[in-house]
Amino acid sequence: MEDHFPLHEKFRHEIFESWQKHKVKLFFGMLTGNYKEHMQPLNFIASYYGEKTAFYFAFMTFFTGWLLIPALPGLALFIYQMILLKYQSDNDLPMTIDTPWACLYCLVMALWSAALMEAWKRRQNEFAHIWEMSTTERDESIRPEFKADYVISSRTKAVSMINTAKTRTRRFFSEIPITLLSVGAVIGCFIGNVIFQRDNTSTNDSIASSIISAVIIIVLGEIYEYVAVLMANWENHKYEDEYQDSLISKFFVFQFVNSNIALFFIAFYQ
Repeated sequence: MEDHFPLHEKFRHEIFESWQKHKVKLFFGMLTGNYKEHMQPLNFIASYYGEKTAFYFAFMTFFTGWLLIPALPGLALFIYQMILLKYQSDNDLPMTIDTPWACLYCLVMALWSAALMEAWKRRQNEFAHIWEMSTTERDESIRPEFKADYVISSRTKAVSMINTAKTRTRRFFSEIPITLLSVGAVIGCFIGNVIFQRDNTSTNDSIASSIISAVIIIVLGEIYEYVAVLMANWENHKYEDEYQDSLISKFFVFQFVNSNIALFFIAFYQ
């Protein structure tokens, strides 16, 4: 029974206990660089679930720790803006939160994002060295979902798998049109929401517009994720890495537009 249906071992509970013990120090260690003394839970995860899962937890811990850097000045800016709005309201002044400090905070965020990526590259290489993945090649495991014709060589009698689906052609003719149509749908919905905002300027309409915008982003994201997985499966990729690369290329363009179109509109048009 255990050979066919392997059960979780007691080691899983040791991972949980180790995480509870080291998570706070690991969290701050990612920010200060003193994290190697508290790597035990990540090493346990890499040993039990694999390095891919361990890298996910490592990045999320690293990213969460680094969010403290912009969070502190961001909180100070928010408090200042609330005090400013209170002062404007008490003195019948035009209410606005635009201040020179907001521009300075944008500069801080730009520098922080660049430093974040460079620091993660360093941490990533360190983790790869610790988990002996510095020389690991790409995953060339064949996907169970891969559909192919089995051909027996007349000379060597060896069995080989022939992909008759023409994966690259399918990817080209499915990914580009559907991604463009999906991005167009996002832009169309956003333009419709902007028109609604301009025609309805009351406070309740403004709140309703914000809710509609949030719902549109979530719904379109879920629909496109479902469609993207269907497209990637239809392309019939042989290797897992090729399949993941196809999904990433599909998600990146759409999610970038879907998540940031409102920010670009506010920055350059409003």
